[in-house]
Formats: sequence, structure tokens, C-alpha cells
Amino acid sequence: MLSAFPQWVRAKLPTVWSEEQIESIIHAVDTTTATGKRDYAIVLMGARLGLRIGDMLNLTMNDIDWENKLISIIQGKTKEPLTLPLPDDVGWALINYLKNGRPETDCPNIFVVHNAPYKGSPFKSTLRHNISKILKRAGISVDRSRHYGWHSLRHSDPQVAKHYLRVDLDGLAKCALEVEVMDYVRQ
Repeated sequence: MLSAFPQWVRAKLPTVWSEEQIESIIHAVDTTTATGKRDYAIVLMGARLGLRIGDMLNLTMNDIDWENKLISIIQGKTKEPLTLPLPDDVGWALINYLKNGRPETDCPNIFVVHNAPYKGSPFKSTLRHNISKILKRAGISVDRSRHYGWHSLRHSDPQVAKHYLRVDLDGLAKCALEVEVMDYVRQ
């Protein structure tokens, strides 16, 4: 008898962006505005590093080792430590935002709201609206039956997408049936 198949709460399939789509999304961000500089850094971090939006919003200067080009965090969802290389384009996007886009504030988070008093992380509803605008500017239509928010950028990294596939290869191998090769196939 087969064991019960687990039911996950979210039935929507994750969106996996092609490399072309990711590049279109990256280039569609309006980096001439302060919020655009912020969103550009977030898009790059999601696409290049596969970070969750919550982990990006909780990012502080203490999490970045500029000298060794590393980002080290404790993941919000899993509480597991994670250290990732800081790619050059992500580093420069962060520097551009910090120097030319981030409002003056004593908030420790790198990414902050852009309305006074500039305290705390941006609202996820605002960010959802921003990613929708970016996708539209990139000319990417979204199927409403699929997830297309900031979290979907994580699925551009095959190692991150692997988690969402929830495939147990050893378990599947136990289910494999022997195939009988018929004489006519050998000829």
C-alpha cells in the first residue's frame, strides 16, 4: 500500500523564469529613482542569490562583508545560517542604492520605506505592486494561476528551484519497475 501523499497548502506551481526573462526583468527596473535603485538591488539579490524577500528586507550593513565579498545571514524562515558570495553587480547595486537612493535614516535595515519617517522595511504590498510594474515594463505577461511576486525570482537559481520540486529520488527509485525486454526489441 502506498503511503498518503502530503498535501501542501499552496497548490500554485512556482514560476521559473528563463535566463532571458530574468535579464529582461533586471533591465526593466527604472534605476533613475530612489525606489528604483532599491528595487534594482532587490531584483538582483533575488535573481543572483536566491534570497527570500523577507531575508532581503531584514538585511543590515552588519550582514555584508565588503572586503571578502560575502553576505551572511540567519534565514528568517528556517533559522539556518547562510553565507553567500556577493556578486559584483549585486554589490554595485547595493552601493548605488546606499549612496544615491536610500533616505537618511537611523534604521539598521539596508532597504527602508521611502516615505517619512523612513523607518522599517518597505511594505510587501508596495513591493508586490513594484514587481508587477517591472514585469509589465519587461513585457512579461503573467499567468495569474502562477506565483509571480518577488519570491518567484528565487526560482531562477536551479539549486533554489530544486527545493520547490520536492522530489525524493531515492523514494522514486524504490517504485521503479523492471522492464522486460522483448526479443523483437533486441533485433
